[in-house]
Parts: sequence; C-alpha cells; structure tokens
Amino acid sequence: MSITYKAVPDTSDHPDRPRSSLQYLTEGTFGRIYTYPNASDDVVYKMVKERGHGSKLQEEFSIYDDIHQSLPPIQVGFRVPKTIEYYKPSCPNEPSILLDRSSLPIQPEVTQTFNLPDLQDQNQNGEDMQIRLLRLYLGREDIPLRTEQIQPGIKTDPPLDITRYNRLSSTLQEEYGWGLPDLKGVPSSMGRLLANLHWLGGINCRDIELVLGGGGNDGRVEEVQCWVLDFNQCQRWLVPHLLQSSTSSAPNRTSPTTGIYSSNTLLEASKRLSTLIYTQELYYPRPHQGEFYEQFKNGYSCAIELILNQQYKGIRLESKDEIREATKGFFEEYEKLDRDKIRRRSRMGKQIV
Repeated sequence: MSITYKAVPDTSDHPDRPRSSLQYLTEGTFGRIYTYPNASDDVVYKMVKERGHGSKLQEEFSIYDDIHQSLPPIQVGFRVPKTIEYYKPSCPNEPSILLDRSSLPIQPEVTQTFNLPDLQDQNQNGEDMQIRLLRLYLGREDIPLRTEQIQPGIKTDPPLDITRYNRLSSTLQEEYGWGLPDLKGVPSSMGRLLANLHWLGGINCRDIELVLGGGGNDGRVEEVQCWVLDFNQCQRWLVPHLLQSSTSSAPNRTSPTTGIYSSNTLLEASKRLSTLIYTQELYYPRPHQGEFYEQFKNGYSCAIELILNQQYKGIRLESKDEIREATKGFFEEYEKLDRDKIRRRSRMGKQIV
C-alpha cells in the first residue's frame, strides 16, 4: 500500500498534466471521477465531494488493497480495479485523491445496441445515452424500459435486470457473434464474490457496485467482463486476518467481529449482513426468483467451503462450524425477509419486485 502526503495531480508531478486539464466523467453521492483525456494509461482520479471525507477515501484505498491480496478474480468471476496510490492533501483546503487503475468502459458495440429503439427508449431529445458501465440489478424485476440519463454529455450507468440482460446479450450475439457473460454463471459469481468479500475481505459490502465493463488488459479474450467497484460506504465487520490466525492452540479467542458488529456473534452479525443485502442492495437475486437465487446461494456456500479448506484450513473445527452456522443463518434470514415481503405485497395487491 502506498500513501503519499501531498496533493496531486499538480505541475511538479505531472508537468504535462495540469489539474485544470482533468476531464469529469461521472459521480456518485460520495465522490467524482476524473481522467486525463487521450491519456495512454487507464487511470482515473477519484475526489471526494466533501473535504472532510478524505479519511473515508483512505479507508476505501485500504479495503481495495486488502481485497486485491485476498480475492481470487478467476475463481470469483469479478474483476476489481487496481489501486495505485492514495494522496493525502498537504494542506486542509485540498481534496484527497485516490488513483486507481480504471475499469474499462463498456464496448461501444454494447452501448450502440443498448440504445436501439427496440431495446431502450431514447431520451426526450432523441439522443443516445452516454453509457460508461451497466449495473447488474438481478434482484429487480420492475425496471422501466426507459432509463433517464443523469444529464446530457455525462456518462451514466443504466441498470440491467434479467430480462434486459437476456435481450441485450441475444442481440449482441446476432449482430457481432459475441454476447455478455453467460447469465447462467453470473448469479453464482455474485455469490462467490459476496462470500469472499464477507469472509476474506471482512467487509459488509454496503453500496458496492456490480457492473459490466470492458474486457480489460489481463490477457483474457472477453469483450465484456464483470467488475466490482466502490467500497467507500463499506464497513468492516470482521477483524482483519483474525479468523485465519485462530488456531486450535489459541487459549482465549478474541471476538472476530468489529465496528458496529463488535457486540454480535458471527451468527448474529451474519443475519445483520443478510438484512443489509436484502433491504438495500439491488444486485443479488431474491429467493422467489427460483433458479437464479439457487445459483447465487450455491455460489456463496461453495465459496465458504473453499475458504474453510484453503485460507482458513488452520483454524479449529469449532470456528469452522461457527462459520457454517453463520452462513446458514445468512440465508435463512434472507429467505425469511423475502417471504415476509411477498406476504405484505400480496395483501396490498402489489407485484413482487
């Protein structure tokens, strides 16, 4: 991990790249993303909107670093942008900046196909949306056909539910001979990713983004790949590396939970994670979605066994049983929340979404 105590970019570090030449790409509630136009490297600069949030950006940088060390991207099926450096401002009036290796934007063929009239209504001016990435909202079934752009000229990340995903992939296959990643494997990949982020990354995965982006430069041939982005809202729920070091000879084990979860057992904390994922995140399939949910659940559960047999192989059997019970509790809570929501909406005569 690299932390530099100065503000960048500036003329001393990048004489050919003054700060004023940064190009605005997009933004979220936490920060704005910039790049240098026509640069040869795939680098973006993330700047917080509020100057007091620099510590959150530094924590996000730390989380990215931990994930890169622990997450097996080929096994998980999702790629993570590579962070390069966090720059701590040299004076209070300068913003903190996170430099990271950008997830490449979606292929232009995908953008053009998404904007076809039979797949996506155009905006009021009849102009195609400026699309950067596509969000994987597999847990939603009520996404309207029309997606509004943030504002003209600013790249946006429209959502794909399962129906849209299939239509877009089929059209790409017909037109170009290639499609999106096989939808049969995406829910399982989501499950494997979430398990690894929960139990190896030790984070609650609040408000992370699961998206489709460009194929990247990792030597793989896919035109489109799955990416996981934005960890600035995440909170740690496990003490880093504590479970891995919990051997059978440890006399008095420290509680593995931390932060707002520190008073919880693994089972209690896991149920809280389930509530967070179900009530606030739109990416993951829901139990009433049948096959897609079973793939998601199976991916998570299989990843847990892999973690226990590889990364956690040295911990005592009691701890492994606790983790399996916590995983079981996660899905019991997830399914209970779904049943309760179905009953509520049924009484109100509303569609299940």
